[in-house]
Amino acid sequence: MEGFPLLSGPMGSLAVPQNGRSMRATSTFREGADGNYDPNAPPKSDLEEKSNRDNFRIPGGQTHVLMDVEGPGIITHMWITFLGPEPHPWAKDGSANHQELLLRIYYDGNERPGVEAPIGDFFGGCFGKRSEVISMAVVTEGGDSNNCFWHMPFQKSLRMEIVNQSEKPLSLLYYNIDWIKKDYLPENTPYFYAQYNQSYPLETGEPYTLLETEGKGHYVGTVFSVRTRSPFWFGEGDEMVTIDGEAIPSVWGTVTEDYFLWVYEELCGFA
Repeated sequence: MEGFPLLSGPMGSLAVPQNGRSMRATSTFREGADGNYDPNAPPKSDLEEKSNRDNFRIPGGQTHVLMDVEGPGIITHMWITFLGPEPHPWAKDGSANHQELLLRIYYDGNERPGVEAPIGDFFGGCFGKRSEVISMAVVTEGGDSNNCFWHMPFQKSLRMEIVNQSEKPLSLLYYNIDWIKKDYLPENTPYFYAQYNQSYPLETGEPYTLLETEGKGHYVGTVFSVRTRSPFWFGEGDEMVTIDGEAIPSVWGTVTEDYFLWVYEELCGFA
C-alpha cells in the first residue's frame, strides 16, 4: 500500500492497516423470552446476576456447537476452559477429561472435518493429563486455560464443535473464539488442518507415519506423545520427511529428541 512502509514480524504488522471486522463467538449468557439461553438474544449486562451464567454443561454423548458462522473470515484466537475430571462442588461425580472431548472444525460445508483431535492433544496436553504449554502457537496457562493462535481461514462457512465422548458431563465450559469477518479472501488462501492419529503397540524397527497427505501446502508442526512399555528412551528414532514419492527423504534428522529441540544427555563414568 502506497505511503506505508513494509513492516515484518508480529509487532510490525500492528502499524499496517487491516481489512475486516472483528467478531467473537462466546459462551456468554443470552437470555430468551422464557428465561433460558437463546443464541439469538443479546448478551446479558454485567450488572445483572444472570450475566455470570456464561458457561455450558454438555451431557455425556452429546455435541456442543461452539460457533457456526458464514464467511469469508479468519479465526485468530481461541480460548477454552472447563472443569477438570476431579469431583467438584459444581460436579460432585466429576467431569469428562480433555482426552474424552473431541474438537472438530468443518470448513465451507465439507462433511469431513478439517480439524479433528481430542482437545487435550490439540492444546498440547496428552493422556488426559493437564499440562502447562507455552509456545508461539498454543498456550495452556496453568494447564487449564487453553489458547490457540493458529490462524484458520475459511471462504464460505465454519462450524466448530465439541463432542463429549465420555459418560460424564463436560462441566462449566467457557470459551471465546475471536475471528475477523472479511469481504473476500484470495482463492489460493490455505486452510489450517490438524488430524489426530494413534497406534499401539508399534512394530519394532518399523517407522511410524505421523502424516501422509497429498496436495499443495506446508507442514507447520506436531504434538507428539509417547507412552512406553519399558523404561528405555524412545527418542532415538530419526525423523524423516519424504516429498513427492522420492526414494530417499529430503528431510532426514538426527533423532526425535533433537527434532523437538531437546537433547538427552547421560553422564557415565568409572570408579
